[in-house]
Amino acid sequence: MELRDYLAIIRRQRWLLICTLFLTLAITTIGTALRMPVYEATTQLRLTTVREDGGGIVNYDTEYADRLMNTYANLAESAIYRQRVDGLLGFGGDAEFIVDTIPNSELMTVSARMTDAQQAADAANALADLLLGVDMGRANVANPISGYTLLIAFSADPPSTAKYPNWTLNLALATLLGSLGALALAFVFDGLDTSLSDTRSISELVKLPTLAEVPFIQNDLDHTLLGLPEVEAFRSLYSTLFQRQGGAATEVLLVTSAEQGEGKTTILINLAFALATARKRVLVIDANLRAPQAAELLGVHHDKGLSNLLSNNATVNQVIKPSGLPLISVMPAGSLRTGRLLYNPTVKQIFDDLRRHYDVILVDSPAMLQFSDAQVLMPSVDGVLLVVDKQQSRRETLEAVQLQLSNMNVKPLGVVVNAGEEVSAFGRNGLQPAHA
Repeated sequence: MELRDYLAIIRRQRWLLICTLFLTLAITTIGTALRMPVYEATTQLRLTTVREDGGGIVNYDTEYADRLMNTYANLAESAIYRQRVDGLLGFGGDAEFIVDTIPNSELMTVSARMTDAQQAADAANALADLLLGVDMGRANVANPISGYTLLIAFSADPPSTAKYPNWTLNLALATLLGSLGALALAFVFDGLDTSLSDTRSISELVKLPTLAEVPFIQNDLDHTLLGLPEVEAFRSLYSTLFQRQGGAATEVLLVTSAEQGEGKTTILINLAFALATARKRVLVIDANLRAPQAAELLGVHHDKGLSNLLSNNATVNQVIKPSGLPLISVMPAGSLRTGRLLYNPTVKQIFDDLRRHYDVILVDSPAMLQFSDAQVLMPSVDGVLLVVDKQQSRRETLEAVQLQLSNMNVKPLGVVVNAGEEVSAFGRNGLQPAHA
């Protein structure tokens, strides 16, 4: 995966990231606020040792000082001295004592932690006073004239702020861990999510170029096509499909989708409108014999159509009707609701005969994974346009479509992505979503 792939995942899962981080910070904030504050007060002691050699010269005995400081530290942290402090101050054993010796110095610190700042200071000073009263013995066999002095460098004062909880540290750790956890969840959920909201992923799955990405369009069955503010998307699609051929030959194009409801019929009609505005004679054939919509959306209501033509119950002139829009004609599905008629070998001959009268023929079919009708029609057309709704399509769906296309002797031209932004293509009021 490239960097842009990771950024795309973050963009798709941005609300999961935001919610996870917010929840982590909220839990941390509540937990920190509910925790009892702990104050730490510190008394500092100084221990000096001296010895005289035979010439009356005074030297510092650092080795002896280290042993003494370790002894004092062990005494201060013992249960006996904690009990003595509790006995003096009556705290009931709530104090926690920490004794540290400062390397390469004569200093040691005695700290007390309690939930009350004043009591913490009193406990630290009381323990220091107890240590001052300890007699370690002044006699030293090797150095009989040795001595030491333990004194208070400074006494503990009540701290103004609590040592725990540490708000800055807690929130910083929550932000870091929450962000890492949110990223991990984002990648897990994205891997489990089979939806496709990225146009590049769609093209890679079906192994076809993206010819256009258009807004999601709503249909109103009670009104005729008025045009799109986003008509440039369809003009661009027209240019990509037809201008490369210089207008020399009639194109017969099948427009289909993986599943029902991805907007293929709507996009077919708007493509027809874009072609008509470019002065192309367009025939729309409604080959969705099971659930026809194209003719009705174009305002054509006629009992006879493709199914009647294939069953020899009508002629070509009887089934082709003007749509009411300049340069756009319609062949409705007809009165027979069965896809078996599309297996008729005359389908290709009918399409070839119609080429003489139109510049472009657009064929609407059922969804590929719903019925086999689209696959039956593919050998009779010049190319296939696959309409994919970004909000509806799934990885496994497009993988199945790609497998079917690869096994067909057909020329798939590319993908038209239905992007999801709702724009009215039909009517003035009472808009209803189309799922054709």
